[in-house]
Amino acid sequence: MSPISSSEVAVSYYEKDDYYAAGGNDPDAQGQWLGEGAERLGLAGNVDRDVFKDLLDGRMPDGTQLGVVREAGGEREHRPGYDLTFSAPKSVTLAALVGGDKRIIEAHQRATQSAVGWLEKTAAATRVKVDGEIVREDTGNLLVATFQHDTNRNHDPQLHTHAVVLNATQRADGKWRSIESLHLFESKMGAGAVYRSALAIELQKLGYEIASTDRDGAFEIAGVSPEAIHEFSTRRQEIVESLMSRGLSGPEASAQAALMTRNSKTPENRSELGQEWSERASAVGFDASRLVDQARERGDVSQAATAGDIARALRNALSRLSDQEAAFKHSDLVRWTLANVMGRISVEQAEHAIQREVAAGRLFGASVGAQHGWTTTSAIQQELRIASAIENGRDAVANAYSSRDAAVALASTPLNGGQRAAAEMILSSSDRFVGVLGRPGTGKTFMLSSVRSALGERGFEVVGMAANAEAARQLQESAGITSGTIHKHLRVAGADLARMSAGPAQAADIQSRYSKQVWVIDEASQVSNSAMRRVTTLAEKLGARVVLVGDTAQLGAIEAGKPFSRMLAAGMRSAEMDEIRRQTDSRHVSAVRDVISGDIGAAMEKLRPETREIQDRDARLSAILDDWKAAGSERDKVLMLSARNSTRTELNDRARSILRGEGALRGENAAQQLLSAYSTRADTALASSYKAGQVVHFPRALSSLGIERGAYVRVDSVDSRAGVVQLDVNGRRVAWAPSLIGGGTKQPPQIFVPRETSLAPGERIVWSKNNTALGLTNGQRLTVLRTDAKRMTVQTEDGRQVEIDRSTESGRHWEHGYAGTIYKSQGQTADRVLVDASSSDKQLLSQKAFLVAVSRQKSSLTIYTDSAEKLTRSVESSPGEKLSAVESRRDSSIDLLRAADRAFARYEQNRAAERAPPVRSPSRGMDFER
Repeated sequence: MSPISSSEVAVSYYEKDDYYAAGGNDPDAQGQWLGEGAERLGLAGNVDRDVFKDLLDGRMPDGTQLGVVREAGGEREHRPGYDLTFSAPKSVTLAALVGGDKRIIEAHQRATQSAVGWLEKTAAATRVKVDGEIVREDTGNLLVATFQHDTNRNHDPQLHTHAVVLNATQRADGKWRSIESLHLFESKMGAGAVYRSALAIELQKLGYEIASTDRDGAFEIAGVSPEAIHEFSTRRQEIVESLMSRGLSGPEASAQAALMTRNSKTPENRSELGQEWSERASAVGFDASRLVDQARERGDVSQAATAGDIARALRNALSRLSDQEAAFKHSDLVRWTLANVMGRISVEQAEHAIQREVAAGRLFGASVGAQHGWTTTSAIQQELRIASAIENGRDAVANAYSSRDAAVALASTPLNGGQRAAAEMILSSSDRFVGVLGRPGTGKTFMLSSVRSALGERGFEVVGMAANAEAARQLQESAGITSGTIHKHLRVAGADLARMSAGPAQAADIQSRYSKQVWVIDEASQVSNSAMRRVTTLAEKLGARVVLVGDTAQLGAIEAGKPFSRMLAAGMRSAEMDEIRRQTDSRHVSAVRDVISGDIGAAMEKLRPETREIQDRDARLSAILDDWKAAGSERDKVLMLSARNSTRTELNDRARSILRGEGALRGENAAQQLLSAYSTRADTALASSYKAGQVVHFPRALSSLGIERGAYVRVDSVDSRAGVVQLDVNGRRVAWAPSLIGGGTKQPPQIFVPRETSLAPGERIVWSKNNTALGLTNGQRLTVLRTDAKRMTVQTEDGRQVEIDRSTESGRHWEHGYAGTIYKSQGQTADRVLVDASSSDKQLLSQKAFLVAVSRQKSSLTIYTDSAEKLTRSVESSPGEKLSAVESRRDSSIDLLRAADRAFARYEQNRAAERAPPVRSPSRGMDFER
């Protein structure tokens, strides 16, 4: 999807002589009208050039002139419209244009109509002023002109349709207004899924079998070889090469690469092109005519999904989305539901299934940016239970110190004002839950060290925890607080809670112990809703106290929710530490404060002397590495950062080339790494998430397949259509259906990609997976002391030596440590920081990520970007804020849930008072929730 810059360009482009029908001479090929808006204007059939031009310019038949005048006496501005390009999979194009199956062209047209119709129902809107406030009005009508093409700019066959959505829609009062385009843009991936689903259904009716190529629902016609697809995908190859050269990925970067690499269109002789296509097909052994004949002989091969299939597809989509965000867009729910059963259900069936969930009380309406969205009962309950815990925890415990005694206990400790206020609040509070809003570089761990000492004098045990093992390890080293991951701590606490049912004496003993515990959660902004709910529940039932330390302006949890922010907003007693001590340059301190307040422009202005603009990506990375190289013996104090994993890996490889050239990699040995292939819990239940050559780690045993707990198994092949992954289990070929066995569980499989590299003594590496047996944590920095073909000995930062067997997969979870990602750098400090900040990394380089990037340094910071101006706009437009179910809600039924939760809380209290045995929460059943 892209904006159209001018009506002249649009009219000229869409009249190019490259339409399928009759080489552009057939008037039926000159565009067709679609949409309710077109019907209201009496537009049907062929697109008339003059009418098209008037509508692009905003001149409506009723005399309305659309657009805005920015200033008095200025010209009226009106964006003509938006180009949505629906492109058939390459194998589909080959069957249609090389194989000559014109039925496919009609199927493609119907699929495009389906997608446009869905967009019209779900995304058509305008903005109106109501009582002085600009609000969105859904209109349900669009004006769309479609133009079908059959080649790309390299004259490869490529069946695609440009759906030109004109910038006009009719309000309920009959007035024509410009459309609200943000909703349209945010629905484009959903529209793509609707198109693919409708096309897959049509193709199967024509006798073509389809094969999934990706978990997002992408597919090709089964039986078309990869060689044939590659031969006729020269434009795709150009785009991929451009992305690789710049280290980019994703739909936004792909769209940019498509614009950067495209040639101007030129006329072509159709008969000559057809002959050339046939010759190229024959050269790679592709018989397009045979493919078409087989489909005709086969007849309808449709496989309609059962009600159970549809329910599972929707559950999988809900799992994927709700694991990542507490509220999510309707278009994304439709998209992933269709992707899970591609070609087996229509968009209407998907929408109907969603409405059944709403009617059953399992989904609630939510607002997600410009879009309509949903949140789940579980997400709402988690947030309500956390809020209830904060309320119930007020004045629920005896304070460890009086306010006066706390001040005396800390008098001799060199704390600044913010540190002292936070420490005194923790020591003297009678609330079960308290928070410390600690800005980056304000000395949080030093404050916590003093708190630990003071609490120890009063007989309290301070237990530290964090969302990841490396943050917990740093908390332990810096503050002297015995620490581990939240999940590990919750397992222990949960087991103790279960033991309380053994009898009153046992329960009293356990509660007595926990009543003298203070749980300190560091980097609290990275804790998800589900984890925080368990923390608050266990703290209440066991009697522990909780101190949450974090920064709402920094990066949030990977999983759903922003509970730390919500707890502060709910009135949790807190103190703020904002005296930044890390940076020695006052301009850096001021810039960090600007980013915290959301003023990215002001921050970039202050950091202008530290910003280097280098447009070419390769030259930009070279500049970073030159500065790293120049640091010489001080390189260990330099931190190279990037938003992207791929760029981090490239920086590491190029840094090692520098070291190799200096003769610093003596004794280098070949080595293999296992790099994580990011996947959600829902992904692991899909066969299409797996690729041949990957390694799958099974945290739990699958006895029926002969897979032991903790086993690493290599993927041989994948049959996405059948939902089966072929595994090599100790030399045996085993068929595994992840949707049925071992996928999407509480301990889902983990997917890794093997990578060949090398390793030498003296190198810096980072461990990438928790290993209790070795005592190593994810993110821990290590130095290689010795290495050979099978083993390596590393030294931790505290001087401990660990021997690792690299011949086993469990010993391959490491990466070179000269460069890192911004996300993993939260909590780190370095003397000098070098940041690769491409303006195209919009989603990865949000305001929160930018704050982390520009606040790691003590003394020196350099930002390397393609454009400071574009980077500023990109960061400004991407807040990176996690969503809250309660904040996003649009449904008053949530108030009923809140009331139900309060009623159940009173019920639990009454039962506890009666010393009744524990009961299962009825609010987990849907009847009680409704």
